[in-house]
Amino acid sequence: MRVFRSVAFGVTVFVLVWGPAAWQVRAAYVITTQGKKVEGSDIRAKSDGQVVLMTPQGTRTFYKGQYLRAVADKPADFDRALKAGESKRYDEAIPLLRGIIQHYRYLEWDNRARLLLAKIYFAKGDYKAAVDTYEELLKYDRQAAKDSKVNWSYREALLKAGEYTKLKKVLDEIIAVGPRDEAARAQILRGDMWKAQKMLEDAVLDYLRTVVLFKAQKQYQPEALFKAAETLEALRDQRAKDLYRELVQKYPDSPYAAKARRKL
Repeated sequence: MRVFRSVAFGVTVFVLVWGPAAWQVRAAYVITTQGKKVEGSDIRAKSDGQVVLMTPQGTRTFYKGQYLRAVADKPADFDRALKAGESKRYDEAIPLLRGIIQHYRYLEWDNRARLLLAKIYFAKGDYKAAVDTYEELLKYDRQAAKDSKVNWSYREALLKAGEYTKLKKVLDEIIAVGPRDEAARAQILRGDMWKAQKMLEDAVLDYLRTVVLFKAQKQYQPEALFKAAETLEALRDQRAKDLYRELVQKYPDSPYAAKARRKL
């Protein structure tokens, strides 16, 4: 998944300070629980979730439970942060996104900024900060919590951050009760987790389980075969060559097959 792809969003439960210095925006709308869209020129939120929308007819107040979404106009700093991140100016992007998270609470852009921030931390190599940011997003954004891409990015961050205990618990559950595609992917990632800890025999077993138990999930077979072969090679096991050959024969067009050919 690309670092700067468009993101999911939702309503958070953070606190926004109410007062003269409250953040104001140029355009906004509220979706009520009845599904009605109410548009306005300015929107603000209070710490209890109350939202005040300035409309052409005057000020309207929506209490928590009366609206499904409260959306502010896109802050200019979001595009600035996006461009900075794309140019790898991570330290420039981070404070811009933190400012959006602080000032746009309850107004959806906080969660959009939070997701972009997590990806920027990951790209920067600050994996612990990426994990923390993903966890905030998954806690406060119900849409993101259901998004498979967001969840897999979080799991990759856990791996990079060395959060092995937490990662194993998540992967074990997916392997046990998750959909087959998800379980196959989790099986490979669990192998990566063992490999990162230099537990090569355990890694090989998980890669091979993917090969044997998830044959119908063909999109994951080349990766599982290559990683199993590569790990066996590190263990000086001659069976590595057999797996490289199997990969090349069964999946000749896979990028992993190209790598395997260089091993033969």
